[in-house]
Amino acid sequence: MDKIVCDVCIIDSGLWDNESILKHNIVGGISVIYKNLKYVICEEYMDNIGHGTAIANIICKENPNIKLFIVKIFDDEMKCDEEALSLAFEYVEKNVICKYINCSFGILKGDILERIHENCKKISDKGVLIISSYDNRGAISYPAAFEEVIGVSTSDLCKTKDEYIVVKNSRVDILGKGTYQRVKWKNKYIPIWGSSFATAYITALLCKNNFFGKKNIVMKYLELNAKEVIENEVEDESKRCPKIKKAILMPYNKEIKNIVKFSNLINFKICGIYDIKLSCNVGVLYNGFNVQGKVEDIEHIDWEGDFDTIIIGHIQKLENISGKSIGKKIINNAIMHHKQIVAFDKELMQYNNVYVPYISSKNVQNQEFDKLDLINTPVLSVFGTSSNQGKFTVQLYLRTMFLQKGYTVGQIGTEPSSELFGFDNVYPMGYNSNIEIQGYKSVLYLNKIMKRISEKKPDIIITGSQSGTSLYWKGNLKQYPVRQIEFLMGTLPDAVVLCVNYYDDIEYIKKTMQLIEGISGKIIAVCVYPYKFVDDWDMIISHLKLCSEYELKEFKNKINNIFSLPCYNIECLEDREDLFKTCLRFFGGE
Repeated sequence: MDKIVCDVCIIDSGLWDNESILKHNIVGGISVIYKNLKYVICEEYMDNIGHGTAIANIICKENPNIKLFIVKIFDDEMKCDEEALSLAFEYVEKNVICKYINCSFGILKGDILERIHENCKKISDKGVLIISSYDNRGAISYPAAFEEVIGVSTSDLCKTKDEYIVVKNSRVDILGKGTYQRVKWKNKYIPIWGSSFATAYITALLCKNNFFGKKNIVMKYLELNAKEVIENEVEDESKRCPKIKKAILMPYNKEIKNIVKFSNLINFKICGIYDIKLSCNVGVLYNGFNVQGKVEDIEHIDWEGDFDTIIIGHIQKLENISGKSIGKKIINNAIMHHKQIVAFDKELMQYNNVYVPYISSKNVQNQEFDKLDLINTPVLSVFGTSSNQGKFTVQLYLRTMFLQKGYTVGQIGTEPSSELFGFDNVYPMGYNSNIEIQGYKSVLYLNKIMKRISEKKPDIIITGSQSGTSLYWKGNLKQYPVRQIEFLMGTLPDAVVLCVNYYDDIEYIKKTMQLIEGISGKIIAVCVYPYKFVDDWDMIISHLKLCSEYELKEFKNKINNIFSLPCYNIECLEDREDLFKTCLRFFGGE
């Protein structure tokens, strides 16, 4: 079969059969249709919608002698099937010689985007330029977001069809006219808006000026006549946690205790744990996975010892108690003896050679005009009704069990220690938060890192929030769960495990569930923190005591009866295993 030669290949909804004005422009066409449980190629490409006809008319109006080849992949609605698109690209790559491919549509997410990306790479390598629209609802879509493709969105600043804005350092390459305009729709003209038509005008402009070939070269030509060139700042990627082989840790608080307890998840050796005498922890025995010992006085640290890193947990309270600059002294000694330093408190960032997980405005630029990625990977999250409920512990147990069963896990942690456990990213929004961004920027940043984790193709992504989720007390700003809502919106879990307290009011639990499910996914299980207050009126953590088995059983039954949800005690091995099975069932696992 001889190859088809044309200027532009339009992949769309076909061409209206009575469009006689374009007959001298058309060199042929095909349809990709689903028939007998498979996709097949046929020669009919009648436009039953009108969209493809509009695109063809725009391009030809600007280039009367241009030659088009039509590939129809939409029949009754403009809903793109990724299998059909991939097959269309494969057909064009093998059978059509052209300069441009116009795709005035986009896929938000899918299972074979990598294959479609490979299709685009092969076509681009042949010197063919692909121009594609972004989704009209404002999300990141494909193939527009692929590196080899010119991705077109819209801007109100572009008033005419010839005006466009070039964007550098962004997945959005061009902004064009997207306001209402009259276009040929089958056999009539209608007013319509959208990036589809801005894309067609960009394709027409490229044809008129005979700009084709590699995208980077063409973009330089487009800059010359652009209404404006926007050059976004390149995002400053935050430093990652240094590689650790052997470490000492201090002080012996909640974060360090978790590292000991879940030392099976870390990839370095713990060589010692230290604290100050005033903490009353010196001499306490610790015991974890393949690690045990006694907490020692920080004054006895052997700085010439066989370790490469010191991990400094939250020490502000200790410094307040002792009245000494403990952090400064430790850091100076570590630097003098060429030890790496990982710290959790942002105040220690002022010292050189200290790694502190920290998110600043430099880590996120609004480069893509509020467009967000829709994540295809299953997302499981842990939220709660208050602080100090073991939410991070639940995440670590879930990570352990998924990994033990052979699943690949992507994970974002909100504790500053998260990277030490092998998490992909840390978003340190807990105690003494190390985050300076807020609002839309927080959501944008979280969406960005969720996308990056998803691109690694994990079987599941696990995330977990801090403190409570719903407003409990209106009288103090610290009670307003602003960061928690941002985290929920930025990660959008499919399923949520809700941690509650034994003493929580049922209406408050219900309100928390409604808030979470109103924004994102489904609550699939409840984990109860198995402690109660000695005196209900005196809600102080030090006055908590363990609930009896009978009390926990009654509470679990109450949750199950009211909410039709399983309730687990995370401190019980059998309950942890049942929680894991519940998660697997929800996502269709074993």
